[in-house]
Amino acid sequence: MTEEKYSLRQHFIRGGIGGALGLLILARFGEMLNSIIIDAGEGGTPSLVISYILYFAIGALIGIATLPFADTGKELVVRSVIHYALTALAFSALCLVNGWNRGRWDTLLFFIGVLAVFYLTIWLARWIAWLGEISDIREKLGIKPKRSPLGIVEALPYAVLVLLTSFIVNYAGYALDRTGWVGSIITALIIPAGVFWAGFVLGKHNGFAPAYILLAELAAAVGFGITILPPRLNLGFGWGAAIPAALALIGNLAGAALRKLKEKKAK
Repeated sequence: MTEEKYSLRQHFIRGGIGGALGLLILARFGEMLNSIIIDAGEGGTPSLVISYILYFAIGALIGIATLPFADTGKELVVRSVIHYALTALAFSALCLVNGWNRGRWDTLLFFIGVLAVFYLTIWLARWIAWLGEISDIREKLGIKPKRSPLGIVEALPYAVLVLLTSFIVNYAGYALDRTGWVGSIITALIIPAGVFWAGFVLGKHNGFAPAYILLAELAAAVGFGITILPPRLNLGFGWGAAIPAALALIGNLAGAALRKLKEKKAK
């Protein structure tokens, strides 16, 4: 009973914090999107009261998602599907109330699809963190499987994370940007940071994986669009397009170096 009360309290705390952040952050993005649509002559009069309730609800759902959903696989999947359904429902209502879909159901479905990609990205990031912990435990027990050639298998989940992150940055960054500057800044910060972080974590748990360099470059190019990335960064195709590969190499080497340092200390 005490554990149930503690769990419920944690849900209220995380949900409350998430809801408050939703009002502060999501509402700001919503206002920007409303202004874009209204300036284009396609928007009506959004209901601010309902919109702010939905901003809070979505923020609360995001906050609750920071807590573990369940300990078993089947229960985890069921609760995750329910959580996504509630998030998608609240987001769909927000789109309809503000007219973001411009009265088109196919546009609404596209937005829900982008939300699904965002949801999957968060899920994958958490799964990668769990996978790294399991890998470390297996290594200490001496039951860690042999590395694949060039670290291809080990690098795949991290490359997929880069792919999904690049896709989200492409649509979220530029959907709210009319000048090109905001999108360029977001691109120049988030994608390289994501590529570096993924490479660092990979190196920390599995050592240097050369395959990640190529996979990260391909993932960023496909996720963001290789024909779109250089022009939006106001760079030539040369070194601008090579940024993901360079950050992947640096991050992976840094993680591998930290791994070796820890191994020396353990000896």
